[in-house]
Amino acid sequence: MIEVAPGIDIDRDILPKMDFKPLIKREAVRTMDPRIFDTKLMELRQNMIQKFLEQRIDYDTQDNVMFIDLKVSHI
Repeated sequence: MIEVAPGIDIDRDILPKMDFKPLIKREAVRTMDPRIFDTKLMELRQNMIQKFLEQRIDYDTQDNVMFIDLKVSHI
């Protein structure tokens, strides 16, 4: 688990509903961007253009895998 929705408590809202206990690095779990759950536009264009496309793409020739970073620069 790397993200949870705003207002969600892992111990109260997630773990009791699971049939197993997952390994969780609690200090690494982030809150999801609250704009995802809003009906307004997220204004991603402004956030995305702050990092050049060349900085967002990495190609691993050995494994023939392309990685694309779609994270917004700031929220």
